[in-house]
Amino acid sequence: MALELLIVTGQFRPLVGGAERQAERLAAELLRQGHRAEVVTRRLEVDHPVVEVVAGVPVRRLGFAARGPFRIRKVERATFAFRLWRDLASNPSARPVLVQQLLYPALVAGLVPKSNRWPLILRVSSTGETSDFRAWGMFSPLVHRFLRTRVSALVALNEAGRAEGLAAGYAASRIVVIPNGVAVGPPPEPRPIDRALRVVYVGGLRREKRVDLLLGAWKQSGVEGELTIIGDGPERGRLEQLASRLGIAVSFAGNRDDPTLFQREADVMALPSDAEGMSNALVEAMAGGCACVATYVGGNVDCLAPGMAEPAPGEVLEGRFGWLVQRGDMAALALGLRRLAADSGLRNRLGQAARERACSEYALPRVAAAYADLARRLLEERRATT
Repeated sequence: MALELLIVTGQFRPLVGGAERQAERLAAELLRQGHRAEVVTRRLEVDHPVVEVVAGVPVRRLGFAARGPFRIRKVERATFAFRLWRDLASNPSARPVLVQQLLYPALVAGLVPKSNRWPLILRVSSTGETSDFRAWGMFSPLVHRFLRTRVSALVALNEAGRAEGLAAGYAASRIVVIPNGVAVGPPPEPRPIDRALRVVYVGGLRREKRVDLLLGAWKQSGVEGELTIIGDGPERGRLEQLASRLGIAVSFAGNRDDPTLFQREADVMALPSDAEGMSNALVEAMAGGCACVATYVGGNVDCLAPGMAEPAPGEVLEGRFGWLVQRGDMAALALGLRRLAADSGLRNRLGQAARERACSEYALPRVAAAYADLARRLLEERRATT
């Protein structure tokens, strides 16, 4: 049965982050599978088109955007919230609504009168230190008490998200784990074994990403090789200064249209974050056959070492699909880099296992089908109770 799905995200192209990429990929894949998906988002700038088609998917931008240095962002967000509420209030009853992240668009969707009810799916984007469940600060318990009465399904990206959802009072029967999906692509070319180690980080340059930890671990490891940082953000200047003080050669390559090209050529992907929902970059590195070492947080655990206990300080947890260290543990990260640098056969085995897991668990067609199955089940439940 072909479905119609409305995807709501607070921001979208040309401003692109993890949640935005997932919204775009999911909508396009649902379209490819014979469904119809539409994206509704906030108009961030005057020159952003109100209506456009991206990868075959219709995108509508709601709200008011102004020009100049004296913009009042809260007013612009309020106009988006009002337009979104009005848009959802006229939503056809048979069209499920998927809201990315538990932020104010989720609250707006929940505030639509019950007479206009449709299946409401809320997607948890982040866990741990940057958890969606804590985004409302002191008001979080009140917000979630309300959302619990409205939500049809809560999608967690990983087991940590499921646990946080249960702790926030959401019914276990309403929580579904669906990971991020990626285009796995063809098998990568074999990595040369006679070259210096190539290590890559892909992601935002923000404090919680702890790229400073990676720089310190790279220095401490003593490994001779290449470290490339893909991405940008407010921490870039500080990180470049830190690299200079440490006396290490690091390439800050900025944002790239297709960072997977770097991951498919690198030997090791390092992800030292203090918090993650499910890193697109990590799953893409796995799909590219890259050996991965990351911190024991959020979706990193599900991806690399599902079901395994947290490592002790200074230790490296050798998961079947990749390695994990405690968050903030520079010594363990340095140890992991040294050991991977010394054994190309080990890197190749980890990379192959990681790719097999990405192909079987995180391939975009599988993830989109899981969302379609969820929407179909919620529609059937709704019909049975009306």
